[in-house]
Amino acid sequence: MTVDTQKLRELIARATPGPLTLATSNSWRRIVSYLGSKPVCVPCTQPDGHPDLHFPNGGAEGPDATLLIEAWNNQPALLDEIDRLRAVILAIDSLRGPFMSNDDVASVWKLVDAALNPPAPPQGERE
Repeated sequence: MTVDTQKLRELIARATPGPLTLATSNSWRRIVSYLGSKPVCVPCTQPDGHPDLHFPNGGAEGPDATLLIEAWNNQPALLDEIDRLRAVILAIDSLRGPFMSNDDVASVWKLVDAALNPPAPPQGERE
């Protein structure tokens, strides 16, 4: 499974800012943002008497509900990616000693850093 990081970033940008917590008062539980206790998901009763979940930010198809589902469903792939990147780190660090000097390994890390964090284009220029 490939994680659509752009989709997750777009959802995060539209979702209620977190971090989130499970708030309780008496027997009423709801998911709220730590930032001002803004509700993210609260229980409600529909006109037909059935219980339901209410998402104030866009309803069941809105960014908060969608992000909760997407983030949950992408956990395995995100953990796989973390494991893969940790293996890359170990592989690069294992080159130190018999194959490369500390300076050589430091140079590899500089290349990795430059690839992951390219410099911003100068003011007035486009990419």
